[in-house]
Amino acid sequence: MGNLPKKGNFDLNGKRFFKTHNAAVECGGEKFPLTDTSNGVIYIVRDPRDVIISYSNHYRIEPREAFDRMRSQHNHIWATDSLERFELLSRWDNHVLSWNSLSIPKLFLRYEDMLETPELSIEKIFEFLDLEPVISTEKIVDLTNFANLSKQEAVKGFNEAVNGATFFKQGKSEQWKDLDLSLLNEITDAFGTAMDAFGLRLVSNGLDFNVCSVSGNAYEILLEKDTEYLSYLSHTHLTRIQRLEP
Repeated sequence: MGNLPKKGNFDLNGKRFFKTHNAAVECGGEKFPLTDTSNGVIYIVRDPRDVIISYSNHYRIEPREAFDRMRSQHNHIWATDSLERFELLSRWDNHVLSWNSLSIPKLFLRYEDMLETPELSIEKIFEFLDLEPVISTEKIVDLTNFANLSKQEAVKGFNEAVNGATFFKQGKSEQWKDLDLSLLNEITDAFGTAMDAFGLRLVSNGLDFNVCSVSGNAYEILLEKDTEYLSYLSHTHLTRIQRLEP
């Protein structure tokens, strides 16, 4: 697990960067990462309901199979040309919480926020790394936006695409709304705790809801701005949501 893909490694201003899909766990007697030699981590966390759609498109499998893999402790990937490049993913919730539990500096960025406010996300990255960009934030956003990356893939290909599938397919948020309701229930049952930790369970019309308590399918939530009753479409029925006083 210590042999990371070289395509994701680079040096910049005396700092060495590693890209990995590994969970921050011990495997085969090896700990990953070694916290005494790691200066920090940037982690992009995405709603697992959308990850399942992306996962199924990437490997050309059904969403149900993608979910089954994502809730397996033994979920892993490896490069087809080298078994040494094995990466242990584990469950989706184990993965995100394992990195969050490390006692090193951490920057967690929600994928959904990066779509909504990319400039702010890029500024956070440079601040965390204590680096000054050599081009403007606006130019970085333009060079790295999804449409531009998709065009580059169409011309040059992308080395992480598998089975002939397009890697930069859509990149949108809340695609999960088209999933089967029973599958959505299973996803939130399996990953709800980690989703709540990053405000991913209840997202509607750009508003984030902080879960205060859960009882069956009825959620009580704290709204910071809206003082009105809201109707929230649960996976199985319409639930009335009340603002709680602090």
